[in-house]
Amino acid sequence: MNSRKPSILFSTGVFPPNLGGPAKITQGLAERLTEKGYKCQVITFGEDDGIKRDYPVERISFEIRQPFRLIRTFIKTLQLARKVDLIYALDTYTNGLTAALASKLLRKPLVLRFTGDSVWETAFNNGQTTDDITSFQKQDHGSEMRYLLWRRNLV
Repeated sequence: MNSRKPSILFSTGVFPPNLGGPAKITQGLAERLTEKGYKCQVITFGEDDGIKRDYPVERISFEIRQPFRLIRTFIKTLQLARKVDLIYALDTYTNGLTAALASKLLRKPLVLRFTGDSVWETAFNNGQTTDDITSFQKQDHGSEMRYLLWRRNLV
């Protein structure tokens, strides 16, 4: 009987020190599962925060402009996914797309958590707001701004 625990690649758009539910959830899952003997790693956006963790965190810089950031994320996700048993995506857009493509190409199981607010994530990641998701959603940004932010996320 094989007692090896599966290895997991967490793919998320936000991770500490950035704010957001997926950041908190990913950090909590990776920490607890690593403590229980699972081999975990994370791919996310942002710059190295200098914090030593018991699992590797690969960060794709926001300095890389789209579509090059999408391409870089896909290539790195594909590289990391080759060495794991399961891909867990906590973002349905860039990270979810790249994780789904890697999963399909490598025939690896994928768990996709669908949640969040892509407009808030785009505004936060582009420095257009410093609000947390709840505060952002309580404000009236007008449909035109929300459309522009949504559209910018797609381009």
